[in-house]
Amino acid sequence: VLQMLTTVSSVVPNVGSSYGGQLVQIHGAGFVASSGARADDTATALAAKGGKGKTAATAEDSEQQLHVMCRQVVLCRVIEALGQRLKAIMVPYFSYVMQFLLLMLSSRRALFHPLPLLFSASGAAAPEKSGKKRGRPAESDNGMPDPCKQLGEEGVEWAVAALHTCFLYDTLGFVTKERFEAVHTPLINLIEDSHDDAEAFSKRVDAYLKPAIVQLAVAVQGSTGSTMLWKPLNHQLLMRTRHDSPMVRFAALQITKALVERLDLVEQRAGQHTILMPEIGRAHV
Repeated sequence: VLQMLTTVSSVVPNVGSSYGGQLVQIHGAGFVASSGARADDTATALAAKGGKGKTAATAEDSEQQLHVMCRQVVLCRVIEALGQRLKAIMVPYFSYVMQFLLLMLSSRRALFHPLPLLFSASGAAAPEKSGKKRGRPAESDNGMPDPCKQLGEEGVEWAVAALHTCFLYDTLGFVTKERFEAVHTPLINLIEDSHDDAEAFSKRVDAYLKPAIVQLAVAVQGSTGSTMLWKPLNHQLLMRTRHDSPMVRFAALQITKALVERLDLVEQRAGQHTILMPEIGRAHV
């Protein structure tokens, strides 16, 4: 499994050890997180290591960046497929790809930036005069819409699905307190990353975010034997119910409801979720 992951991940440039405001070190099955650089700046610098950057000088550079974006999406899909097929056997190997998956969640916009030299942002042909201005590269005139945003959305969804398989089949205590603290904030932050399309946003919440967040709570309780880590998870969810967007507020309520219902089943007795009730009361005062 490790050899397969190494082979597949070799198509993705080395993304370093800093990502999304956290510094991550991987030593075998170890995974330690601490505070680090800003997410946007770090992700941009990491993207540049693979020949990618916010601005490409030539169409060839843009094409190389597009290839790397596609490979990142493929890697997320491969990880998810391996998790579904190998189940508990695959879980320990997530320590080798956790850094990459969290980078996908926290820095999508920096990794999947527009490529105006290859595609038209509006889908219409760019005017010819855009290429005649001194110091500005010409935009693409092929009239094709830029697929990078869609690739980023797909990559995030497959990354969340891969993490869900890790949490679902964790019978070895893989989701420790440290891993939980590194993972749960990027996952919940995706609730605020709403789509322009309400239907697509609802699909992401129902099919990807809700199962992953709920299963993360189940996995960390099984690994640590404690329910105390449920409180910060629940608190962050409830804070999203104060968001300006009605879609985000409704999504946060849906996930909170699913979380409380599932944790009741985990404990096998009604009323165990009362540990979360003070947080729910404070969030709506």
